[in-house]
Amino acid sequence: MRMVKQLLHHLKYIGHLWKRVLPVSNYKKAIGTMLEACVGEMIGLVTSLEDISVDDSHYLHHVLTLFSHNATALFSDPETEVESSLGSHSPALAQAKLTKNVTLWIKFKTDIAF
Repeated sequence: MRMVKQLLHHLKYIGHLWKRVLPVSNYKKAIGTMLEACVGEMIGLVTSLEDISVDDSHYLHHVLTLFSHNATALFSDPETEVESSLGSHSPALAQAKLTKNVTLWIKFKTDIAF
C-alpha cells in the first residue's frame, strides 16, 4: 500500500509540473505511458506470487482500486475539460487490463488451490 501511495504521489507531482508546460495531448500521452509501465509492473508482480490468502486478495483488490481511482484523476483537468483520443493510453483501458489480469490471476490461483 505504501509503495502505491508513493507512486501516486510522484505521478501527481510530475503531472502538476508537466501540466504547466506541455500541451494537453502530450501531457496525457506522457502520463498514460508512465501509467502503462506502472500497471505492467504491478501485473508482473501480482502474477509472480505463488500463493495468496483470501484476505490478501481482498487487500490487493483494495490497493488496485485505490490506484485505479487516483490514476484516472491524473487525466482530468477541472479547469479545462478537453476531449481527446488517447488510443492505448486511456485510463479506462489501463483499468480494464489491470482488472482482467487480476481476475484471471485470482481464478487461476483458486483453481490450483482446489
